[in-house]
Amino acid sequence: MIKSTLNEICVDACRQSLVDLRPKILAACDTEKDSIAFRYEDTIFPPTYRVDLLLLSIDVYCYKDSRDTGKYCDLKLAEWRRRRDSNKPLACEDCILGPWRAQQMTPIGYEQDRADDFIVSTSSCSATGYEYVKPTKYGYSVATDVVMPVFASASVTPAE
Repeated sequence: MIKSTLNEICVDACRQSLVDLRPKILAACDTEKDSIAFRYEDTIFPPTYRVDLLLLSIDVYCYKDSRDTGKYCDLKLAEWRRRRDSNKPLACEDCILGPWRAQQMTPIGYEQDRADDFIVSTSSCSATGYEYVKPTKYGYSVATDVVMPVFASASVTPAE
C-alpha cells in the first residue's frame, strides 16, 4: 500500500469504532440462530466475524516499526525489496515479528502451527517483547454426526 492509503485506513478512531461495534453486534444477534450464516465446513463463527477480520487487518497492515523508525511496516517492506542496509536477518525484523505476533494474539488469527513457528523464530532471533497469551478458540466445531434439517422436495411414490 502507499502511505496516503495507509494514513486513511490506519486511523485510531476507525479502529475504536469497530471495537465499539462488537458488543452491539453480540447483543443484537442470537448466536444460536444467527451464527449459522457464518458456518464454514464444521465450524460456526460468531456474528462478529467480519468486524474481527477488519480489526485483524488493521492491526497487521497498520503495524509500525516500533523498534526503529516508526514507519508503517508495509512501506518498509516495500523499501527493503529495493534495498536493505541492515545485517539483521529479515525474519528477525520487528516488521516481520510484530505483525506476526498481532495475528497470533487474536482468536481469529491464531494458528497452532504458525504459533510453533513463531516461537522458533523469536528464539533463533533472540527477540524479546513478542510474548503473548494464547487466545481462546475462535468459533466452535459442530460434530460431524449432527443431523441438520433437510428439506425434501415433493416426490411421487409410484402406485403398485
